Amino acid sequence: ANFTDLFQSPKDLAWNLNSTQSILRESNEYKTKPEIWYPYCRNCALRSPISPNSTWSNLLCDKDLGLDSSLKIIQIFSTQWYLPVLQHNPHWHQKLCQMFPGGGANAFQVLAKRLLHPSTEVQEKIDSVMHRIPKGKKLVGLQVRRTENNAVGRSIEDSFLECATQVVNEELNPQGAAKDRVRKGLAEIDPNAQFVYYLATDYRPTRAHFQGVLGDRLFVLENTFQSHGNNDNESISESEKDQTRGKEKSQTEAVARNSIVGVQAAVAEMMLLAQADRIVSSPYSTFGYFAHAYANVQPNIVKRDGTCIHRKSTQPCFQYWFGFANGGASCSIRSTIEMSEDYDCWL
Repeated sequence: ANFTDLFQSPKDLAWNLNSTQSILRESNEYKTKPEIWYPYCRNCALRSPISPNSTWSNLLCDKDLGLDSSLKIIQIFSTQWYLPVLQHNPHWHQKLCQMFPGGGANAFQVLAKRLLHPSTEVQEKIDSVMHRIPKGKKLVGLQVRRTENNAVGRSIEDSFLECATQVVNEELNPQGAAKDRVRKGLAEIDPNAQFVYYLATDYRPTRAHFQGVLGDRLFVLENTFQSHGNNDNESISESEKDQTRGKEKSQTEAVARNSIVGVQAAVAEMMLLAQADRIVSSPYSTFGYFAHAYANVQPNIVKRDGTCIHRKSTQPCFQYWFGFANGGASCSIRSTIEMSEDYDCWL
């Protein structure tokens, strides 16, 4: 999919990269442009170690950020949310704090809502679900990644339901549960209670399992991705097959992931998660990061050992602050609350 298949052009910005670049490609400035890479940093020690000479160090320490302001065109490659590094740069910290309401704690939400307006096709998918959500209900978003890198296994699926139970109990009793309060699972909670659930998953048997537990309190996008098995090489049990067959009426034909419609569905799923009042997501998932940061919601994350943590920060967790603090920067950096709030993503 092209970006324009997914998002509308923001007001006053030339958003169509293909048409913009066609004007520039023949210029000398374009042909000789520097290309700067801010690498994915979770495996920094192996892939691109942080050092005082790295682009990350430039971004954190230098007033010019390692950019030559005399150049007309600079091309930056990154899959990172790297604004937190700029926010910690001593030359830019004050300016960036003043630029965003509240000092920039929800900077991702501010920028994403300014820049990322769903295309008509994506918005129609979002609306197809949201118009079915009963008014007055609180929405809990569940994101369960069962395939590809860092997927969770079948044994962890029920941990998402347990984590959602924790979230519901917190919402019902925000001051803390009384000692004699009976903790109930989601299947036991009154169906007429004020909570409903939205599930985004890349594995159809997971969807069938959650529908079996939550019934008509669970909402999904009408189409979902084809299942290609998961990275645990686990087989689908007969009970899972039965569940899938039993839900056939609601399990409409899947879309291919490597298609325009497939990518549009993925963006719609992220945006739908971002409509939730509370979000329970998979670990190390940029899909989940986008949703809770766009919504500015502190997420609960189910780790691969099944534990459920409640993050204090709403922002995507990308920065490997350990590396910066341990000799990876040309300047001295002071530990901040923002850094400590990212630690729970790594442990």
